[in-house]
Parts: sequence; structure tokens; C-alpha cells
Amino acid sequence: MPNPRWFALGACVLWIASAALEPAAEAAVFRCTEQGRALYTDRPCRAGEMPYALPWLGVVPAGRQADLAAEHDARRERMLDSRQRDDQAWREAHSQRRARDQRIQGAIRGKRTAPGMSADEVRRALGRPDAVKRDHNGGERWTYRDGRKQKTVRLANGRVVGDERKPAKAAKPADDADE
Repeated sequence: MPNPRWFALGACVLWIASAALEPAAEAAVFRCTEQGRALYTDRPCRAGEMPYALPWLGVVPAGRQADLAAEHDARRERMLDSRQRDDQAWREAHSQRRARDQRIQGAIRGKRTAPGMSADEVRRALGRPDAVKRDHNGGERWTYRDGRKQKTVRLANGRVVGDERKPAKAAKPADDADE
């Protein structure tokens, strides 16, 4: 028994071939004017008259529909480009945030500071400062003392801008003149 799919495919091929081989039907068209109105007919209005030249109808001239489709395609392309730029910007920002977070977490685990750390991150890394001094620009200097060492962390707008280590200052001797 023959396969129905092959039968349908063969019928389609046969129909396409017959349509392609069929000669195009062309008829002469004549334009006549009667009482100020244009009439079109398949017979000449006067003897020896030439047929009216019709435009070829194989391609329908595009009108507003084609313009709408082109506008839609252009708008869609702009939207996709914009989305790709936004996605790329997000990926770069995300990558930078992850790198910063890893750098800061490493500094906190190592009990050290890194530029850009927030005040809270400094507290998590080093604890509460032994002394805090504020300057006239709104910046702060946090001092940490550990035996013979002293570390000063400079913050501006709540972020670390630098730090320095130096030997701890010796305590001032008590003044014996009061006795």
C-alpha cells in the first residue's frame, strides 16, 4: 500500500509543475471615454486603436503596510540593540561588584583594610577603633593600637581612602610638678 505522505507530496509537486508550465493569460485592454467617464474593455473603441499599457501586476507596489512592517522591524532592531547594550553594561557592573566583594571579603578575613571599604566593613575587619578624629572636611581618622603598633585608617564620605602603620606613640609621662 502506498504511503499517503508520498502521495500528497507527489500531488503538490505535480500541481506546482503544472502551474509553472501554464502560459500566462494576457488580454488586450482598451480604454474608451464615454460621456466624460473612462471605460475599460477588451474590444477597441475605434478601429486601429492600440491596447492600453497596463502595469505588470506580478509585484504589487508596497504601500503603507510595507512601511509599517519596515518601521516595526527597525523599532525591533533598535530595541534588541538597546537590550544588548543594557545587558552588557549590567554584566560589566555585576562583574565589578563581584570582584570588589571578593577583594573586600578577603581583606576582612585577613583583618586588613582596602581602599573603598565602608566604615562597617572596616569595623568587621578590625573591630571598634581605639580613637576617632574628625577633620574639617568631614573625613575621619580611625586609630587602632595593638601593643607596639598603631594603624590609622583614613575615611572620606564613609569609605576608606588610605591607611598607615607606624609604631605606637609612647604614653606621656605623668607630670610630677603637681605634688
